[in-house]
Amino acid sequence: MRRYLGVIAAVLALGLVAAPAASAAQSAGWSCVANDVGPDRTLLASGGSPIPFMHVIPPEGPKVITAWRVTVGPGLAPIRQRLEAYDPVNEEYEFQKLGESALETLVEGVNSFPTRIPVSEGNSVGLYGPEGTLFCDEEDGISWRYDGSVATGETKPFKTAVNTGTPIVVTVEDDWDSDGYGDETQDGCPVSGAFQTPCPALSVTTRREVKQKAILVHVTTSNDSSTVVSGRIGWNVRRADGSKGRLIVGLSAGRSRNLTAGATATFRVPLPKSVQRRLKRLTPMQTMRANLAVSVADVFKAQAQQRLVVRLRGRG
Repeated sequence: MRRYLGVIAAVLALGLVAAPAASAAQSAGWSCVANDVGPDRTLLASGGSPIPFMHVIPPEGPKVITAWRVTVGPGLAPIRQRLEAYDPVNEEYEFQKLGESALETLVEGVNSFPTRIPVSEGNSVGLYGPEGTLFCDEEDGISWRYDGSVATGETKPFKTAVNTGTPIVVTVEDDWDSDGYGDETQDGCPVSGAFQTPCPALSVTTRREVKQKAILVHVTTSNDSSTVVSGRIGWNVRRADGSKGRLIVGLSAGRSRNLTAGATATFRVPLPKSVQRRLKRLTPMQTMRANLAVSVADVFKAQAQQRLVVRLRGRG
């Protein structure tokens, strides 16, 4: 073999910002076909073809590596390899190992494996094999090298290795809730770090009471939520010119309120004086219909709306 390289890694620059935004999974790494294998050495690729120097992913928040892919050339498989992640400690090319994937057996051709390794801006990824590590012997490859394996948590100094490519491509997903799971394929509730299964379903229960000057709406939600109650009431009127029309009056319980899951909150919807005057003109056999809407948005970004019809009896 022309060059012995133990662990091969592709540098991966990953963004970290605060504002969440939906985006598709991204790929990064070195897409060359492995054509050689070397003994116990660790390499981090720093640039060259087929990727530019320091392959950069746009800085769009915390990330998780959810899969890795290696293409193996003829005569090198089967061979065991694993993905490793590193963090550059300083400008002297010292790197700290952050984590690793399971050890997988690669065969000739394309090999793909799922994994879960949280990463952040400036982190690097690579390969390691206990019996030898795959690499690409190519003219314009540039890497950093450490002679030996690295344990998770250790920091080691690296030196430059030329004409060395890295046969690894990783899939990176957003992790906006910073729970260590990729939002697209691993996290069923990407808006909350407390759940990786689907977010709890939102349900709303209501009960209403009619008082002399207000409608009371009792609301219970299954999740912590922001809730607002509003509506309208209307009746037919005769205009000054003798034509008929309809008067619509808005109803509101005021600003939205934060509700705790399982607890019941009471919203007071005042009846405007115009509505109270109208009710006094009606007999108890007559009614007016108030249309209310209970609008709920929970902490998992689910929304629900329950519409209520409240009959108001005449008070004349």
